[in-house]
Amino acid sequence: MSASFEIALALANDGYRVFPLEPNSKFPAIVAWQINATTDPETIHRWWHCPVMGWPANYGVGVATGKGLLVIDIDVKHGGLENLKILEDTLGALPRDLAVRTPSGGLHIYLKCEGPIANSASKLAPGIDTRGDGGYVVGPGTRIDEIAYEVLK
Repeated sequence: MSASFEIALALANDGYRVFPLEPNSKFPAIVAWQINATTDPETIHRWWHCPVMGWPANYGVGVATGKGLLVIDIDVKHGGLENLKILEDTLGALPRDLAVRTPSGGLHIYLKCEGPIANSASKLAPGIDTRGDGGYVVGPGTRIDEIAYEVLK
């Protein structure tokens, strides 16, 4: 089994809706990913395995946001990490249901919440974006140019 397949299953088991990304890419490998992102293990298995040859496909993992999931996307550029520290010093630490380090050294903070959730770019502070309804993030285990998105413990 591929590592990204196992990670996709684990994320789905935790309630995150996943879908495959093109290998070495941030782009969806399926059409209508907004509708088709799923927690269903059978669908995930079918997506990650070649139907003809039976070996695992080298897909990345996409995680659909919204429907109860907000991801705070902290970019290294534009001072995102420094601005996060300032916000947390002022308002208190953000809860972290899951935290993922990006290949650039940034951070994705997953927060389970209720209600409609908007996407934004730098509205909280420069370098801090939100991913909500209709959005997605690249999930852990995905490799871009041989560097993985990693779950932080």
